[in-house]
Amino acid sequence: MNKKKILVIDDEPEIREVIAAILESYFDRDILLAASGNEAIAILKAQHLEISLVLCDFSMPDGNGATVYNHLRETKSDIPYILCSSYEIGEIKEFENFKQTNPKNDSITKPFSSQILVDTISNALSDENQEVLEPYCRVRIDKFEEFCKDNLINVYIKLSSSKYIKILKENEKRAPGVFQKYIDKNAEYVWIENEKYQDVSDVILEKIFSALNTPNASPEEKIELTISGIEVIQDCVKNLGISQKTIEAIEKVVDSTEKAIKETDSLSDLLDSLNKKKGYLKDHAFLTSYVACSIAEVVDIKNENLWANIIKASIFHNISLPTNEKATIFDLKSPQYIALEQKDQFQVREHMHKSVELIGGEQFFPKEVRKMILNHHEQPDGSGYPSGLKENEVTPLEALFILAVNLSNTFIIKGGDQT
Repeated sequence: MNKKKILVIDDEPEIREVIAAILESYFDRDILLAASGNEAIAILKAQHLEISLVLCDFSMPDGNGATVYNHLRETKSDIPYILCSSYEIGEIKEFENFKQTNPKNDSITKPFSSQILVDTISNALSDENQEVLEPYCRVRIDKFEEFCKDNLINVYIKLSSSKYIKILKENEKRAPGVFQKYIDKNAEYVWIENEKYQDVSDVILEKIFSALNTPNASPEEKIELTISGIEVIQDCVKNLGISQKTIEAIEKVVDSTEKAIKETDSLSDLLDSLNKKKGYLKDHAFLTSYVACSIAEVVDIKNENLWANIIKASIFHNISLPTNEKATIFDLKSPQYIALEQKDQFQVREHMHKSVELIGGEQFFPKEVRKMILNHHEQPDGSGYPSGLKENEVTPLEALFILAVNLSNTFIIKGGDQT
C-alpha cells in the first residue's frame, strides 16, 4: 500500500493545526492529528500501513514522545520518527541510539521555521520520491472562468500527479464553453504556472473591488465577491477554500462578540467610535475578522472562543489610530511614513501599544488577544515593528493573525483609495 499520511502529535492544538497547514501546503499527503502519545499509538495500530512519517512533541499528558517512539521500536516499524520539541535530542535518555534505530529519524528544536520543518520532512521522505511544491498552482475552474475573461497566461488541466496538459495558450482567444467540457467531467480546478499567479491575482482583485465599489452593490453581493477573492488566493497559497457555512458561522461569532463588547460601557464606546468611521479603518477591522476566522476554520481551528478572540483582536487592533491614512502604513521605510511629521510617525509606530492600553485589562481581553494586537505588524524576516520579531518568535495564532491583517490590507488597497 502506498503510504500517503503524516501523523502529527502535539498536545497544543494551535501548534498541531499550524504544522498541519504547513505540511498540507508542501506535501501531497493526508495529515493525521493526535493530542497525546496514547492517542497516536491507537492511530498507528489502526493505520500503520498508511502512515509514512511521525512528527511528535515530547512533553505531553497521557503518553509523551518517548511513549510513541518506544511503540515504533517495539513493533519494529520502519516509519521515520521526527522529534519536534524544545528539548535537544541529546538531553533525553529515552532517545539513545536514535539514528541507529532508523537512519531517517531526526529532530527539530522548537521554535523552528517552516523551512526547517519542510526540509527535515523532505529528507526523511526522500526515498519515496515525494514531490515538494508542484510547478503549478490550482484555481477553482468556475472562479477562473468568472474573473479571468481575457486569457493572459497558459492554462492547464491536471491528468495525474505529474502530468498536465495545456488547454489554453497565453494570449489565445478563448472559445465559448472551453471550460464546460472539463466541468462536465467533474474537473474542479484549472492549473497555472506558479510564477504567473501574481498576474492572475491582480486581475481578480481589480475586478472584485471594482464591483465592490459599485454604489448599487448589495451587502450580500459584496460578501460573495470578497469570499470569491479569498477563495482564489487561498487556493494558490495552500488549497484553502471558504464555504458559505463558514461565513455564516463567522457571522454568528462576530454578532455574539459585538454583543458582549456592547455590554461593557467603555468597550461599547470604542466599538461605536469604530462603527462611525468610514473607509479603511472600519473595512479592514471587519474584513480581517472574516479572513482570520476563515483561515482558522480551514486549518481545523473551529473553537468559537478562539474565533471570538480573533475577532476582538481584529476589531480593536487599530482602534488608537485616528485616520485611515495612518492605518494603511505597514512599512516604516515607506515614503508615506517618512512624509509624516515626527509626532505622527510616533503615533503610527506605537499605535499597537496604545490600542492595548485603550482596551483595558485582561478580564475581557486575554493575553493571546493582546499579543495579536501588539504583534500584528511583525514580519517573518524580522523587518516588521514594533519589536522586529521573526517567524519563530511569534505564536502560530499570532502568525495566522498577521497573515489575515496583511491579506485584508491587500484586498482593500487593491480595491481603490479609501483614505
